[in-house]
Amino acid sequence: MNYYFLIRDAIDKTRQDYNRGSLTVIVEDDFLARVYYHLLSSDFDGLSAKTFIKTRILQDNGRLPKNNKYDLVIGESRIIKLGSRPTKDVKPNLVAEFKVFPVGFSPQQLSKRRKHISDDIEKLAVVASETKGQEPQLVIVFFDEIRWLLGRNRDGVHTRMDEIKDKRDQLNEDIRIIGILSGQLVEE
Repeated sequence: MNYYFLIRDAIDKTRQDYNRGSLTVIVEDDFLARVYYHLLSSDFDGLSAKTFIKTRILQDNGRLPKNNKYDLVIGESRIIKLGSRPTKDVKPNLVAEFKVFPVGFSPQQLSKRRKHISDDIEKLAVVASETKGQEPQLVIVFFDEIRWLLGRNRDGVHTRMDEIKDKRDQLNEDIRIIGILSGQLVEE
C-alpha cells in the first residue's frame, strides 16, 4: 500500500483549509493535527487503527535511539518484550516528520527550525538504513506561510530549500519532501 498518496491528499486538504481561512498555524502541532484529522476522515483501509502521533517505532532494533519519537507514523502496532517488560511500538509503513515556518517566528526560531529539518532528515535516513527489506515511506512535511524556505542561504546563491534537498540527496534520495508554501502544495 502506498500511504504517501494518502498523506499527500491530507496535506492538500489542509492546504485548502488554510487558503479558505479555516486553519491558523501557530505551532507545529496545529499543522500536524489538521493533517491527522484529514487522514482519519478518509479512514481508508482501517487507517485510523494504523495512524499514530508522536510515537516510537521498532523498539527492538538496538541501533535506533529508544527515546526518539516520530511525528506521524502509519503502521501496525505491536507488543514486544524489552528486557523483562512488554512494551508497545509501531512497525512503520510510513514515517513523517513535520516542521512549520509560520508568521510570528523570530529569525532565531526560523533558523532553529531549519536545523531541525536537517536533523529530521538524518533521523529518517537512519530509519531507512535500519529497515532494509521493509522500506517504509519516509517524508518531511513542512508548512511555510512566509516563504522563508525560498530565502537565500548564507552563500547568496542557494535557497534554504535547496540546502534541505541537498541534505536529503546526500543521505537518502528516497525521503520525500512535501508541504504547503504560501498556500501552494509543493513536492520535492
